[in-house]
Amino acid sequence: MRELAATANTVVVEESRIKARAIGLRQEYRSLAILSGGSGGSRQQLFLDAIDEKERQAVERADDARKFIDGARSLRESTAEDIDRVQHRLANSLEVVRAMREDLDREMLAVEGQSAERRAAMEGTRLAR
Repeated sequence: MRELAATANTVVVEESRIKARAIGLRQEYRSLAILSGGSGGSRQQLFLDAIDEKERQAVERADDARKFIDGARSLRESTAEDIDRVQHRLANSLEVVRAMREDLDREMLAVEGQSAERRAAMEGTRLAR
């Protein structure tokens, strides 16, 4: 049962991390769009929609984990099969939300790099004048 509780809590923690990363990534995409002159374009919207979808999926999985946390007492009275099924579902959710957070982390690094390149190019152009 402790392992179930730990897994459920970790899913909820990962959801919080995903939400925080999503906020930062949206800001970075907006900055990059402004720097590249493409603010409000369809490409930017596709990126923002993808972030929203990952965040939505993370919230769904965390809500499911919270149901376990809230109903842990009733699970103690469940069969071993039920407990195994919940453990499998929570482990799967944890794997998925961690993968989503790692994707957002990589995406954040890439967008930050692109923004830095744009800023450096703009600074170089300014200095050349």
